[in-house]
Amino acid sequence: MLGKFSYCNPTKLYFGEDALSHLHEELPKYGKNVMLTYGGGSIKKNGIYDQAGVRTAAAEG
Repeated sequence: MLGKFSYCNPTKLYFGEDALSHLHEELPKYGKNVMLTYGGGSIKKNGIYDQAGVRTAAAEG
């Protein structure tokens, strides 16, 4: 038995071609560290990984 505990994991998802444009709104709310979670590598093949990296670096300012 795990015992008594509370767990909260709020999630906000953006869908669509302009989804990455919302990073500048969201990133400052969570601090300086970002974790990208992905599966088989399509995020790197389609360029989203690199685009997100550029946008996160720009958000740090």
